[in-house]
Amino acid sequence: MNKFPVLLLVLFSGTVQAKELRLLEADALSMEYSKIYYYRDQNMPQFTNYRESSVEEWSFGAAVNFDLCLICYGDYKMFWDNKVHMTSTESQVRHVGWFWELGFNLVPDFLDVFYRHHSEHCLECNDNTGALDTRWYRVKDEAVVRIHLYQHED
Repeated sequence: MNKFPVLLLVLFSGTVQAKELRLLEADALSMEYSKIYYYRDQNMPQFTNYRESSVEEWSFGAAVNFDLCLICYGDYKMFWDNKVHMTSTESQVRHVGWFWELGFNLVPDFLDVFYRHHSEHCLECNDNTGALDTRWYRVKDEAVVRIHLYQHED
């Protein structure tokens, strides 16, 4: 009996098992806190980091980062990386935002293609007439190709 086909099946089965399909796998979860030393927002000129010219000073920022692999197969993945963030003055939160990237790594550790979204909502922004406008926000959506030129391996 020829053992070559059996040997190929054994080797192939090991390769298939090493590249199993995984769904909704968490890649990373982190939290950030930042002390703001300087920040300028043209829509909220009454707040600066200079006490003599400001109603209130910008104080701190915070964020939650969570990265998901929606579909993983070996080194290939469809990813969804997220950052929900905020900035605050001394008395209240003034900005909230969401930054995310949804895409594929077409060539692992070299080429990613994805959609990037960043929205930042300003709470109680000045509409340049002196009145406060709570509806102001900025949004940026773009298609991105990322080429990894160098990546340190741990």
